[in-house]
Amino acid sequence: IGGYGLDSLLLHRRLSFAPAATAPHGFIRWGTDGLAFATSTNVVLIGSPQLVPGDLPADLALTVQASSQAVASSAPVAYAVQVTNKGPNTAHDVQLRATLSAGQTLQGTTTSSGTAVTTGGVVLLPVGDLAMGATATLTLSTLPQSPGSVTCSAVPAAARLTRISPTMPPSAWSTQVINRCRTW
Repeated sequence: IGGYGLDSLLLHRRLSFAPAATAPHGFIRWGTDGLAFATSTNVVLIGSPQLVPGDLPADLALTVQASSQAVASSAPVAYAVQVTNKGPNTAHDVQLRATLSAGQTLQGTTTSSGTAVTTGGVVLLPVGDLAMGATATLTLSTLPQSPGSVTCSAVPAAARLTRISPTMPPSAWSTQVINRCRTW
């Protein structure tokens, strides 16, 4: 038996039964985390929060804002990357990954929660659990090295069923938000 997400129709969990549970039919939700169904000889009741999650997924909104859309090369640029849980439940084990394009040097990071880890032009912020209505912000201070365009792209992730809703484009299950800054 497989448990599927209502919004995504993606397989969430799978549970196997002994051959004695043949020809299952009449599936219904039972309680907050259960499943009930009939076979040709029995009624089967399963209590499993791993198969039937009791809570709805969280809805994460993501924004990336540059301090300016145009700056002189070697003038600092700050990117504010923000993830907000729009509910209805807590988003568990949230991580925020921001990637800087070539042509800029990371000068520093500040966070509203957690400690950012930097590897090259990629900054990972393990936020942890994000309650409904809560926001986590990662600010990146960079220094463009030459004229052209520099970008910061960001992707949020959560360990359990979570819908990602960026400010643009419309809601999606996985997304990347990019902000570009021109330098001269």
